[in-house]
Parts: sequence; structure tokens; C-alpha cells
Amino acid sequence: MWFKLILLLIYVAVLFVLARVLEAVSWIETGVLSHRLLDPMTLSVLKLKTLLEQRGVSYEGVVEKPELSELVDTTGLVTEGEVIDAGSEESCTATNFTGGSHFLEQVEDAKDSVWLVRVIAKQWNFQPPSERTWTSVINKVTKFGVRVGNFHCKTDYRFCHMKNWDSTRLILGLPQNFQSKSQVQLYTYSGNHRLVSISHWIKDTVNRKVLVISDPGELNRNWISYTQAEDPEIRIIMVSKHSQVPLFYSALSVRFPGRIRFGVTSKEVLIRSNAWKILREKKNLTYFIITKEKIFQYGMRPSESITFQSMETYLKCLYPSLNDVFILTLFICNSLTIFEICLIQGSFVKRIVMLLYCAIKYNIVLILLWMGLLTLFQIPFIANLVPYGLRLIRLFGSTDTMTFIRADVKFYCQHLLLVELSLGLYLLFLGLWFYKERSEEEADQEWNFAQFRTLEHLFYPLHPRSLSHLDRNAFLEWNQQEIPSLWMAAHMSSDYIKLLPTWSYIIRDQSTESAGSNTQPAYSTTNNRTEQDHPPIQSDNVTPSQSYITTERCPPAQTRPLCVWDYVECSQCVICLEDYEEGVLLCGLPCKHSFHQRCIVVWLQRDNHYCPVCRWPSNKAMPVHVHSE
Repeated sequence: MWFKLILLLIYVAVLFVLARVLEAVSWIETGVLSHRLLDPMTLSVLKLKTLLEQRGVSYEGVVEKPELSELVDTTGLVTEGEVIDAGSEESCTATNFTGGSHFLEQVEDAKDSVWLVRVIAKQWNFQPPSERTWTSVINKVTKFGVRVGNFHCKTDYRFCHMKNWDSTRLILGLPQNFQSKSQVQLYTYSGNHRLVSISHWIKDTVNRKVLVISDPGELNRNWISYTQAEDPEIRIIMVSKHSQVPLFYSALSVRFPGRIRFGVTSKEVLIRSNAWKILREKKNLTYFIITKEKIFQYGMRPSESITFQSMETYLKCLYPSLNDVFILTLFICNSLTIFEICLIQGSFVKRIVMLLYCAIKYNIVLILLWMGLLTLFQIPFIANLVPYGLRLIRLFGSTDTMTFIRADVKFYCQHLLLVELSLGLYLLFLGLWFYKERSEEEADQEWNFAQFRTLEHLFYPLHPRSLSHLDRNAFLEWNQQEIPSLWMAAHMSSDYIKLLPTWSYIIRDQSTESAGSNTQPAYSTTNNRTEQDHPPIQSDNVTPSQSYITTERCPPAQTRPLCVWDYVECSQCVICLEDYEEGVLLCGLPCKHSFHQRCIVVWLQRDNHYCPVCRWPSNKAMPVHVHSE
């Protein structure tokens, strides 16, 4: 998992560099940067009106360009990226409630959302607003985080009667106060059903949640200073020349109940307060944020646009909720599973199966970890550490590095095709690289459970009475081998592996076996390496520096250095559970057990320096053949 996390960090770094390269190319070709400040007077009237609509500012009765430009300037600075984003529109759909319980769950139990619901009392006697007006309302308010829905009284007549909904109407649901779990209050619209009138009603109702600061003393006491030592609350203040508050700003005041307070004041009140002395940048000041650590201005750096989405993302980075942190960890956890496709060797079906298995495993582990973490938060000592963690988040969230990260996230969310293409190329590169570095046989060993066949040998491979002929030191060493422990995890040199004897397996002829017990299997030496080339393992009878191929008869026992029949007779490899085939290369261990040469080499190279069957050390010769009894 840690290796996949490193691969994910490398990919994120590649995306960061790619964003800087694309930004440089765009600046060279067009001379435009997304965070460059613009003068509103240089924009057309249509773009000015589009910006005002995006910020939720009413321009009814204003037709002259200087007046529109001044109205835009009073609500915040204009950047090149905001002008580009102002022309894009997202399709939105309304939620159709299935009954009263669905309405209560979504609207009245939602403590951080604004709901606009159209109640339809009689579908065949529908009253205004019309479908066209309702669609325009949806497109206008959803960009400010307002959720919309339709409630047909025919789905639950009893609930409509309880709410006194006897006619078609519009309902706006808002939390009552600043508390994190305050009750939701429902407001009913009683005016005409024109789009402008409905927009004014929504904005005036939501603006009640923004506190108006008219006294410098109040600004110093309740906003600039903190009474508690580790108060994580964040305050944001808008400096406005007019009494009109943008809808995006008032809608944000509902999204962070109990965490962030929103206020509005005039520049004259701000100059007479202590905040004016603390602020560094006083030019073009529209929004500034107050934390326990410092006071800083919003809207001067990349990704700090005067829009609902940009400011919401910025504030979530300063004070995330527990749900935001969980979603982030869930996204990272599932992103790690993607690399399972390139790390696993095999067919396409095997890769998909392992991907699903890895995703299920990681999500289960994540949920268990979160359950334990939430339990720890109930401990008073651990709960006291939360404000310090939030302080670190605030400090990092206000840095320039986090500013570029937010800008890159916004850019790649708008260009998902680029993310998919780069991720595909990255996975293809990793797959080809791991395919060359790692053979398929090694990958299959990770999911081979054949060693459970010999599970009985993990504890008592041989009875202690059969080892009574060994000396005391050898017997104590054998007892250590009976039950594996942490002392076996020490790293050991693998140079002895190339000194182990290997030979080709040959199937005995049944006619030869029936001729008598004196007939022995055949072999011949093809590579007579001397002890000077490779020093042998310490043993009186075994010299594993020899390699033998079974083609001729074995010489007498007095002259031969090693005979194949010294090993325990077996026709199957206990590692892969495959039968020995004619001519396959076998390898033997000092304990006289034999295996496939490729299987035992992979086994030993993973620091398993013992026999898979009897657990005898693979680098130590056995003084007496314990299998002879």
C-alpha cells in the first residue's frame, strides 16, 4: 500500500508540473494568465452582466457601462479566469420527492443547505410559475449552492395537509441560526411568479444570515479578538460600499454553520477598527479572513475568484468538516487501487479480479480505521488535540502551495479528458516497466497457497525422539526451527543458493524397476565445478557444488560425491503442487527434500532460508540423515 501511495504522489507531481507547462505555453501563445487582474471598464456590457449574475448581484435598472463596472468593482476584483468561467453553464436537475419522509430527510434534516421546493397541490390545475420560469429559476440559483426540488402532494396527501399546503407554492428552507445543528425554517413565497421577483425574494431571505457590522467596537470585540485560546472559528468580512450583498456570499453563510461566520461592513467602519492597522494590503480590499493566527485578504492570488465554488473550496481547505476529510481519504484510498492493474502480472480478467479485491479490502480497512478514530475522539485527551490539528490545517491552507494545488484541481476538474489520458499513459508505463522487472512466475507465488498443504510441519515436523542421536547444540537448534519466530526474520546472505545441487528428473522405466532392487537411477556429471570455484556447504557427505544430469548409471557409493537416491523420493513439488515432468530441473536442500528449481529459488530469495517441508535451515548441512528412520 505504501508503494502505491508513492506512485500516486509521483503522478500528482507529474500533474503539477504539467499544469505549470500548460500555463507557460498559454502565456507564450496568448499572453493571458488565469489569475491576471482585469479592469472592469475593459470588458463588454454583456460580460459585465454575466459577472454580476455569477456573483448574484442584481443590476435591474442599471444600463450604463460605468455603472455596471462600478457595481462589479464593489463586489470584488475581476480575474481572467473568472471571466472565462462566467460563460460556462452547468445543467442542473430538480429532486423529485417521493413522500413526506423523503422531504424531511433531505430538507429539514439538512443543516448546511438552502432548499427551494416547488409544492404542486394539483397537477392538473397547475398555477404559475410556469415550467419555463421554473427552469430559469433552477439555472439561476443552483450556481450558488441552492438545491431545488419538486413535491407532488398526490404522493403524500397527509403530509401536505399537516403542512397546510393546499395550493401550489414555493418554499425556501434555511437554518434558523449560526449553530451547527439548528432547526430548518421554511419560508413561503407569496409574490408574483416573475423570475426577477423570485430571485429578489430568495436573495433577501438568504441575506438575513449575514451579520451587518456598523460599529467599530463591535468589530473589535466580536470579530477581531478571540476570547478562547484555541478557538478554531473563522470569520470572513466583506467591505462593501452598498447595502446589497451578493447572493454567492450570503449562500456561503449557510454552508458552514458553527464553523465560519460571515459579516459585512463599510470601509469607514473598518478604518476606525484595529483590523485596519493589521491588514497589509489595503488597496482593492473587498474580502478579508480572520483566523486565530493572522488576518489576510482574499482574492489576490490564483484560484481565489469571487465565485461561490472558488470561495467554498478555499474555506473548506481552511476549516474542513469531518465529512470532507472522510471523502478525501475515501478518494485517495480508491485511487490507490487503480495501480493494482499495472502491478499484477497475468491476464486481463485476473487484473480486474485483483482490482476489485484490492478495492474491497482497502475500503473495509478504511472504514474500520475511521470507526476506531471516531472512538478515540470520544476520549477527552484526544479531543483536546483536535484544535491543534485544525490550526495546522489553517496554516497550510493559507499558503501559496495550497493556492496552486486548488488552482490545479479546478483546472483538471474542467479538463477530465486530460486527466484520463495522462493516467492511462502513466499506468501503461508502469505496467511495461513492472513486466520487464518481474516475471509472471514470481507474481503467481504471491497468490499460491500450496504451502498450507504442509502446515502440519510448522509445529512438529519430526518427533523429538527421532533426534536423540544429535548433540545438544544441534538439538537446541532444531527446537528453534520447530516453531517459527521473529528471530528467523533476520537478513541472511543468499549466496549459497547457487551452490545447491540441481539435476534433471527422469521417470523410471517400470520394466527396469521390476528387474530388482539393485538397479539404481542413472545420472552423469555435466558440470564438474571444483571447490575453488564455489566453496561447498559444510558437510562430511554433501558437496552441493556439483550439478548432475540423470543420463548414466550412478557410480558406486564409495566414489560418488552425491547420489539422487539420497533424497526423499517424491514425484511432486510441494510448493506449486505440480507433478514432476520428464527432464524438469530439480534442486535439493541439505535436508534431502527436492523441489522445482524455479520454485525453491523464489522461496529462498524471499528470506525463507529453510525447507518448506521440514523447516531445516537451507544453508546448513544435516549431520545425520534424519529421514532414514
